[in-house]
Amino acid sequence: MAFGRKAQVVSDPRSGDRQAVVVQATARLLVGEAVPITIENLSSSGFRAAIPLDLKPGMLLRIGLPTGRSPHAIVARVDGDQYGCAFTAPLDPEDLELLVS
Repeated sequence: MAFGRKAQVVSDPRSGDRQAVVVQATARLLVGEAVPITIENLSSSGFRAAIPLDLKPGMLLRIGLPTGRSPHAIVARVDGDQYGCAFTAPLDPEDLELLVS
């Protein structure tokens, strides 16, 4: 079962090749309710997503993936409602495969 649209590799100097996807997920701060997000590119080390929260670099999030896993991520970059986030541990390879296929 695939959750994302067919992936396309995006050249990126960060660790792990980013792949263009459209994955519906959720984001939750340590306190508060989960909000829907759209992950737009993804690698085992991080992602970029449209997130309807006021976030700052260094904030910790829990990401609810459609695979059923909920990894932690740290906000690294902010550009409007677009956030670049780094997973605190590499994304499970099986989850990555499901999300980008």
